[in-house]
Amino acid sequence: MKPITHINPTTWRIAAFTAVIILFAAACSFTSTATPTPTPEIPPVTPTEGALEPTPTEPPPSSTDLPAALYLLSKDAGDLFQVWRISQDRSTTTQMTSEPENVDEFAVNPITGQIAYLTNDQVFIINADTTGRTLLIDGSTADQTSDEYFFREKIAGLSWNNEGTQLAYGQNGLNLYTLASSTSEKIIENELEEQDSGFIFPRAIYSPLNWSPDGSLMLVDVGFYEGGTINIFSPASGEVTQLGEGIVCCHPTWSPDSGSIVVASPFIGMISSGLWRYDVNTGAQTELIPTTSENNILNFAGWPVVLPDGQLQFFYGITGDFPGGDVPLQMVRTAPDGQSNLTVVRNEDWLNYEVLWSPDGRLAVTVQPIPGVEAGWPRIGPVVLLPASEDGVDPLGINGYQLQWGP
Repeated sequence: MKPITHINPTTWRIAAFTAVIILFAAACSFTSTATPTPTPEIPPVTPTEGALEPTPTEPPPSSTDLPAALYLLSKDAGDLFQVWRISQDRSTTTQMTSEPENVDEFAVNPITGQIAYLTNDQVFIINADTTGRTLLIDGSTADQTSDEYFFREKIAGLSWNNEGTQLAYGQNGLNLYTLASSTSEKIIENELEEQDSGFIFPRAIYSPLNWSPDGSLMLVDVGFYEGGTINIFSPASGEVTQLGEGIVCCHPTWSPDSGSIVVASPFIGMISSGLWRYDVNTGAQTELIPTTSENNILNFAGWPVVLPDGQLQFFYGITGDFPGGDVPLQMVRTAPDGQSNLTVVRNEDWLNYEVLWSPDGRLAVTVQPIPGVEAGWPRIGPVVLLPASEDGVDPLGINGYQLQWGP
């Protein structure tokens, strides 16, 4: 691995992003297809010591073995997005849904392998063997051209709890569907202001992101009229904790002990780039990598994972000029502070659309641009396995997005 020097931070600012306001999200996340400014060369320093080692009593897994089955959205023969499954040993790729319209979102039950998915504003569930298709939530009768629909009736966001007993979803707020009783409870309602003109002004629109490793907390996306942020919700207490003092963006990940959240942003413009850590009890922010460092160098960090030993692994790059598009990033590893012993894990530059890490950080499954094709929305492209080593890149032979692990 090639070591590099991290730039000492001098300034910072927090970014704006939302997955709820769809047009704003598309504009913020990837707004240009112009050729990015090349990443400047960074001089070497001392390599990271104490890097990840395999458990002495167990043989290390192959860098190309998946940690679990991989699920994603990809197109079927009729050019519709469906849920697909790649087996853990990568021997079979199976189409799991066959809906007459696109599947927009899905979530895999971590215990049973059941798949909850959203299509035509309806949430269905199927068994792991694709049988038992059952309608859970129906929003298909709403007028999709109205503000009422967008802010109160539209379904967005699906996330199973760790026990696989409840499905969180967004519809006029944050809801929990309990599988055993087939009942749904609204636990946070959207904050809307109806103006005299009849326009509904959204102060806060809630939808689930994911649960903490210990299952006690949930990350919640909060969308505003312009922008958005991330909060933490405790189902046990009903309390909501705001992360930081402003808008938080873009790629959040839990620490293995559920005590903190690391958030990275590889985007700049309407939002800012950098890397931050947040305490789950107080929401207090610690800056790890700022937007701007000495000599006006811009830092870009994306798709972090907190390794079992506390080290951070993410994609990182710098530019000396404001970029005209996405910035190419390298896979790197650092100490927990995000700065010490910053070491390049892979030497290639990547323009990722999406990244899904194995929990131990030994590999990342990524979605890459389609060569010669302008990026659209959603951002779909070849699914590629990148080992966190010098092993070769391994295409998985499918185009898709919304990567998830599952049974």
